[in-house]
Parts: sequence; C-alpha cells; structure tokens
Amino acid sequence: MLAALAAAEEAAYFKLIGVQQRLTTFGQVPGLAHLMSEKSIGWTYSVADFDKLGVGNIRVVNPPWKPGFVNSDTQVTLIKAE
Repeated sequence: MLAALAAAEEAAYFKLIGVQQRLTTFGQVPGLAHLMSEKSIGWTYSVADFDKLGVGNIRVVNPPWKPGFVNSDTQVTLIKAE
C-alpha cells in the first residue's frame, strides 16, 4: 500500500511540473538495451528531446551538446525520445 501511495505521489509531482515521468526510466526499456555499450553508465537526451519530455529552457554554454564525463572513458548513451 505504501509503494502504491509513493507511486501516485510521484506521478502527481511529474504532472504538476509538466514533465513526462518516463524521462527517468525510458533508457531502461528492453528495446533500447542494444544502444548501450559496456562503457556506458546511463543515458541522456538531446536538448530537443528534453524539451519534448517537458524539460525546457536548457541553455548549452559551450555548444554543441555533448554530455559526458571529463577525463574519463565512461560514456553516456544519447537516446531518442519517441
């Protein structure tokens, strides 16, 4: 029961802020697993896709948008929000 209440509160929060909740788990769907490499520790979206998912007003300080880690061979996989 507590888990159901927490899930409902989380869904209500995302609705309140106007962000699609799938933003947090979309990269984990089975159909996207083939995009991840062994060095990848997660995923991200393009600025345009963040906007589609409800996260707007992103300003890239030093374009182009290239998420990643400085001084690391760890990768972040860019996925397309559909």
